[in-house]
Amino acid sequence: MIQRVLTISINSFKEMYRDRYFLILILAVIIFFGMSLLLGELSFEEHKRILFDLGISSIHWLNLGLCLFIGGTSLRRELERQTYMTLLSSPLGRFEFLLGKWGGILLVSLVSTCLLGGGLLLLLKSPESTRHFSVILLGIFFESAVLLSLAIFLSLILSPFVGLFVSISVFLLGHWLESLKLFADKSKNPLYVQFADVMEWVFPNLYRLNWRSTYVLESGVPANVGLMSLAHAVGWIGLLMFLSHIVFKRKNLT
Repeated sequence: MIQRVLTISINSFKEMYRDRYFLILILAVIIFFGMSLLLGELSFEEHKRILFDLGISSIHWLNLGLCLFIGGTSLRRELERQTYMTLLSSPLGRFEFLLGKWGGILLVSLVSTCLLGGGLLLLLKSPESTRHFSVILLGIFFESAVLLSLAIFLSLILSPFVGLFVSISVFLLGHWLESLKLFADKSKNPLYVQFADVMEWVFPNLYRLNWRSTYVLESGVPANVGLMSLAHAVGWIGLLMFLSHIVFKRKNLT
C-alpha cells in the first residue's frame, strides 16, 4: 500500500512542477532577492524585520493558494477527465488513490516551503534564528495540510466555486476563533460564551499555528504550546481525510 501511495504522490508532484506552479515558485525566489537589494539602504534591524514580514507572508500565501486552489480542483479534474479509471482498474484502491493525490500536493507544499524558507533565511543572515525559523515554517506547513484536507473533502461534495468559498470562509474563521473566544469571555454573556465554544469545536483553530512574527523568530514557541497546536492540526487532518475517504468510497465514479 505504501509503495502504491508513494507512486501516486510522486507522479502528482511531477505533474504540478511541470505545470505553471514551478514558474510561480521561480518568480517568488526572484522577488525575494529583489527585495533584499531594494532594502539594502535600511539599517540591519529594519531590513531584517521588513524582509522577514514580506518573505514569510509570501510563503504563507503561496501555500494557501496551492492548497485551496489546486487542492480543491486536482481531484475533481481527475474525476471529470476520468484519468483515474486506468489506475483504479489496477490493485490500487480508492483510499490509496485519494491519499496519493493528497500526498503529492502536500509534497509540493513541503518542497516549496523548504526552498523559499531556506532562501529567506539566507537573506536574513541570522543563523542563530534557524531553529525558531524552522518552527515558523512548520506552522505554515501544518496549516497548509489542514486546508488541503479540507479542500479535498469539499471538492467531493461541492462544486469548485462553492468549495473554494467555503474553504476561504473556514480559513478566516479559523483565524478569528481566538478573538471570538476573547470577546465572549469579556462579555460574560453565557449564550455568547457557549456560541464561541461550539465554534471552536466545529472549525479548526488555525490561529494556533500562526507563529509568523518577529517575536517568535527571536523567542520561539513554548514546547507545550507547539505540541498541542500540532496535535490539534493532526486531529483535523485525520478527521477530514477520513470523511473524504467515506465520501469517495461511496461515490459513483461511472
